[in-house]
Amino acid sequence: MVDFSSMMDTMRGSGFDTFVLPWILFLVILYAIVLKAPFLNSLEGTGQKKQISVIIAAIISFFIINFRMSDGRLVGEALTTLFGSMSLYIAGILVIILFLGMGGWKMEELPGGKTLMVIVLVLLALMIFFNTGMAESFSISDETATWLFMLLLVGGALYYLGQGDKKVTGDTKTETPE
Repeated sequence: MVDFSSMMDTMRGSGFDTFVLPWILFLVILYAIVLKAPFLNSLEGTGQKKQISVIIAAIISFFIINFRMSDGRLVGEALTTLFGSMSLYIAGILVIILFLGMGGWKMEELPGGKTLMVIVLVLLALMIFFNTGMAESFSISDETATWLFMLLLVGGALYYLGQGDKKVTGDTKTETPE
């Protein structure tokens, strides 16, 4: 009898998660991009546009999957690490959202609302990017990182100060005149 875990081990050993799945991912994305490419507009309605788009997307996908990053890993291996780590972070966020919901909080009532959500998502994406080792492909000096941090800090301060004074009256927010 074949159990699921031995089947997954066999698939993993044959490169299913580091080659086949990433290749299909890039194939679909590139196919959609090439299908909309203007250089194939002359083939519209002949049926050849889709066939040529599939061939181009498949070839480029093979090149992408075969690419080795600076740390020696193939792109498919990096994607496996990325999506695995991402699932752990998403599970953590869901737990936090569940606890906030049990506490009676609503997303609209959180301070900052959508802006806070965007900041949290960007920080989450950066954490995943750096924790999966994908940041090793980029070399950023300490000085550059310090400048980027200072620019973000100054930009955040300017954004905060540019909001003006807001006071809450009832259910609506109104800006106080200056």
